[in-house]
Amino acid sequence: MEATGVTTLGQNLEALSITLDGQIRILHHVAYDCYDQSGKSIAHNASWLRLANFTISSSHNKLLAIGCDHYLILSGFRNETAYGRGCITYCFSVEDLVNNTCNGTGCCETSILEGVTNITTEVSSFKNHTKVVTFNPCSSAAVVANDAFVFSAANISTTAEEYRSGLRVPVVLNWKIAHRSCHVAETDQTVLCKENSDCTDPPGEVGYRCQCWTGYEGNPYIDHGCQDIDECNVPELNNCKASGL
Repeated sequence: MEATGVTTLGQNLEALSITLDGQIRILHHVAYDCYDQSGKSIAHNASWLRLANFTISSSHNKLLAIGCDHYLILSGFRNETAYGRGCITYCFSVEDLVNNTCNGTGCCETSILEGVTNITTEVSSFKNHTKVVTFNPCSSAAVVANDAFVFSAANISTTAEEYRSGLRVPVVLNWKIAHRSCHVAETDQTVLCKENSDCTDPPGEVGYRCQCWTGYEGNPYIDHGCQDIDECNVPELNNCKASGL
């Protein structure tokens, strides 16, 4: 089940959709670093996300950088411990680039561990783009949803003006209930899971979610929200033939 629309989620973030299985999709600004023909910096922005109650979804996002003369650094926290990640991308001409390929030539990507929060993404140049500025004036980086971006050689020609206009990308966050485990919430009788559902502890995170039992579907957070599925009316869930059982 998914709710869609545009909702403000603090920090001028737009929540595009929310699912009952623990994901919220937002739009977030990218980090960028731009130079002119002389190698002078003309635009720079570090991208940060301070949402202590949400974590970056490892399975739904990737850390991505675009450009021909730079390195990316992501810093944040995981289980209250400092966490870092990065990658380097380099190239000398547009002919080096391959569409749909992010292997360190014009584009690099890497994964993020589950449970990371409060991130800052920064991008910096090795040589101020002096060797590549004619076709690559800017470098950029972001955490981005897996299904939201496919690299194209045209990406490296994005200008400082386009980045300054507020270029944003989709990011998927994990949400959960409270800052306590199922055991604690069930012990003090504050657990919010309703009938026909179980409390689950997401791996690598603090907090819990509710999930309808197998054979049930719906919203486990409201009374009578998890309803029994009629398998006879769902062909994928039964072995019945058209001529009989």
